[in-house]
Amino acid sequence: MLHRLVAADPAAWTRDVPAVLTALERPEPAAYYLAAAAAHADRPGAFPAGELPAAAAAALELRRALVDAGPASVTGFDGVRRWPAGVFAAGEALFGLLTAAWRTGALTDDQDEDAAAYLQTLAAPLTRSAPDTEPAPRTADGAVAAPGASPDAAAPQVVPGEGREPAPGGSDPQVRALGCLLEYAVHRARTTGAMPQEVLDTVAGALAAYGGQEAVATVIGVHLPALHRHAPAFAAAHRALYSLTPGRPSPAASWLYWGDPDSLLLAALDRAELLAALRAGVPGTVERVAAALLDDPAFPGDLTLWWAELADGSGGGAAVSRLLEAIAAPAHRAPAPRPGPPSRRGWKRPLSCGAPRSRHRHCRPGRSPVREPSRTRPWSRTCGSSWSRRAPRTPRA
Repeated sequence: MLHRLVAADPAAWTRDVPAVLTALERPEPAAYYLAAAAAHADRPGAFPAGELPAAAAAALELRRALVDAGPASVTGFDGVRRWPAGVFAAGEALFGLLTAAWRTGALTDDQDEDAAAYLQTLAAPLTRSAPDTEPAPRTADGAVAAPGASPDAAAPQVVPGEGREPAPGGSDPQVRALGCLLEYAVHRARTTGAMPQEVLDTVAGALAAYGGQEAVATVIGVHLPALHRHAPAFAAAHRALYSLTPGRPSPAASWLYWGDPDSLLLAALDRAELLAALRAGVPGTVERVAAALLDDPAFPGDLTLWWAELADGSGGGAAVSRLLEAIAAPAHRAPAPRPGPPSRRGWKRPLSCGAPRSRHRHCRPGRSPVREPSRTRPWSRTCGSSWSRRAPRTPRA
């Protein structure tokens, strides 16, 4: 209900956040209200008169209070962590409001540091593997190594974060906190020119411990263009960010599917791995490469050599066909001119006149039906002709 009320008029419901929180009294409804406000923070008119910092501060204080009042999470019989509804809603409110505030630069330096320190604490579990986690060994082709494999088998490869511990989901507070920290790093890069080192250290730890998990790879991958642009030394030192192995999650694979186009980042990917991803049909790769070729045909270097390398190997012919189809797709062409408004001559009769359909033969070509509603009673409208009818008789009892 609160989500519907806030969605109906975000400006009214976010004009005085402290007053609404006081009226709600209990912390759980306050958390639901702040979560609804965060979901509509980007709507026009939301949080007028600088209410966004107050809302973010209230969400931070509320989540701290709810976590201190009871267990933050409970692990079920199936091994999946679950959070109380109030704690989860307060977290969603906190992450959404902080993201909106950092994208608009609404917080002060003290608020930035306080919120970032709290997020660092939340994301800390992602920087270390659980003690009982044993990563599943994989062979060079990406398959799980069989138990008791012969010594002559290929050396197994360890996928970070893969083991007996349940994989973190995209809605886990640790993952959401990591994404929010990256938004903070982007904000600091815009204002100071550099990303905070403590955030980069957290990203490095999460990449080493859980970089092979879909949720962590995605939250890093959507910010990969910012890391590549604002922290080039860090990105160059962690080549796992750019790794592309078909069938295995990675930040680069997540960026190809979810992120914004970036020709410079696409050119920084390993050429052999990019061609292999095109042949394997990794989601998003064909669309990204097609857009880059249309924007800058010279980005892969010699085009003749590029197409020859793509066609070479298993699945190369199908990859060439998919890429050519994506280049020729209507989505990459210039939009066609929109047709103008219909001419009034095209209207044989005013369809919205309100008269019975059987009386339309008495109508003359008149105004377009796109007009203001008529104030004349429906039974007395004449469609622009001289025909009219009397009011219907009142039936006798």
